Amino acid sequence: MQPEDVRIRGWVYFDLKEPSKAEAAAEQISGLFAQGGNDFVVIRADVTTDHHVVVALDTRTDAWDSTVKQVQAAAKAPPTRVTQVRRHYPAVPHRAHCYVTQAEVDQWKVPEFEKAGRHPQSPGANPWG
Repeated sequence: MQPEDVRIRGWVYFDLKEPSKAEAAAEQISGLFAQGGNDFVVIRADVTTDHHVVVALDTRTDAWDSTVKQVQAAAKAPPTRVTQVRRHYPAVPHRAHCYVTQAEVDQWKVPEFEKAGRHPQSPGANPWG
């Protein structure tokens, strides 16, 4: 198995108390989205209604600690919680379901999401039946 095939997935949580601090931290963390190559992926940084920033990560096993440190440096705050996935449901993460709005489809074109709605689409959503 190649090193990039062994992954740690998880979340880093920050409690930043104020909306402006949470937004600023998420904006800084977003600078990591295109970095990391196969070593790490900062999947998203969500700001919650209670001013937490929740960051989803996917890293090689030997890159987890350094990636958490990079995210912490970008947030300019210590994490309040760091947790790793023990098991995925569904077992393959890219089979997870989501809902994509028309505005999101229009904003960022990708073949997998050519129309708004729930993804993956049910068989009944296919034009052929």
